[in-house]
Amino acid sequence: MKWIEKESRDLGIPLINGFSTFRSLPYEDVINMFIPEGQINYPGAAGHLNDQGNEFVARAIYKAIKNHPALSQVLSLHQGT
Repeated sequence: MKWIEKESRDLGIPLINGFSTFRSLPYEDVINMFIPEGQINYPGAAGHLNDQGNEFVARAIYKAIKNHPALSQVLSLHQGT
């Protein structure tokens, strides 16, 4: 992750690090955001985000964009479209 963060800074590409957001949560909360093994009869579903996890990530990304000086300008241009 350190390499990705450095590369994004060097290239001037904004990076939203979702890992740090998940690490700030209690373990049980994080576990409840993923599809457990056997819950869905679909190969490879286990370990992916469930609805709760997807909503959490979407809100975290939105908040990060809203609070980033360069990205928030883009967001404000597209509100209402």
